[in-house]
Amino acid sequence: MLLAIIQMVIACLLWGAIFAVPIYLKDFCCTDIVLGRFLVYGILSLAVLLFYFCIKRQWHFLKYWKEASYIALVMNFAHFGALTLGIQFTCGSLMTLLVGISPITIIFLSQRMKKEKGTLSTFLWPSLLIVAGLALANIEALLAETTDIFTWEYCKGIIFGLIALATWTWYVVYNGQFMQMHPEVTSYQWTALIGAMTFLFSTIAIAFFYLPSGIDYFHQYHWAGERGQLFLAASVLLGVFCSWVAFVFWNAASVHVSAALAGQLTILETIFGLTFVYVLEQSSPTLLELLGIGLILIGVSSALYIQVQSAEKGLCDSFS
Repeated sequence: MLLAIIQMVIACLLWGAIFAVPIYLKDFCCTDIVLGRFLVYGILSLAVLLFYFCIKRQWHFLKYWKEASYIALVMNFAHFGALTLGIQFTCGSLMTLLVGISPITIIFLSQRMKKEKGTLSTFLWPSLLIVAGLALANIEALLAETTDIFTWEYCKGIIFGLIALATWTWYVVYNGQFMQMHPEVTSYQWTALIGAMTFLFSTIAIAFFYLPSGIDYFHQYHWAGERGQLFLAASVLLGVFCSWVAFVFWNAASVHVSAALAGQLTILETIFGLTFVYVLEQSSPTLLELLGIGLILIGVSSALYIQVQSAEKGLCDSFS
């Protein structure tokens, strides 16, 4: 259990870097960043699949390509796209609050999909502490950023934020359910299969978005110059570490960690993301932000304590 929790924390640390990388890519549009990340992730996944096919002679996991397609579409495109559009129509603080409700929504969905009993009463208070911490940490930015937003634009942003919340909730529960029901599929195989399907959808998206503009669209970035090299380096960072490595750790941990606890731990992604941004921008959090982060950490720590106590109780019962 301890190893699985550490793996999830590492995955959240790597995902937190996603908040910071766009700071260096302000000259590139969102579509460029997303597709650059997923192309690198997809190419690496194809190489891993070839290793399993040619060297290890293993391809039994290919029969789950439909399930991998669902995650590739919902997590990598629908969730990330809805989150990006939500930020554009409203602000990052509101999106953080909406997606931050996920510990509670994950509990409800896990009770329905996985029949996890007692998770609502067990993790409700840690979840409420996390949501309260998110609200406290973002209230100043939320009040400052929403003053000039039109009503219809704001409503559209909320809709996209709710879509991002729903897709993230579904992913955490569905992916954990799959890994626990199919122990014959390793985290490497599952990550590679999802990456291969992501590569397929990325090539379709590239044809849709970029072919009408022609090759001239890419000349503006001067790939031999500093801007192009920066974009390629960021794509490798996002595709290899924030996608491939993070998903391998997350998938390996999902076998041993309940969806309810995983939902609590995902909030660490926000904490790590804020930390990266503070360091890169050479700024420091306000008092309210520090108090909010403190509440979040208390909520996560409470959830971990509850899980450890539950595991110890189950171990004692098995020996009695």
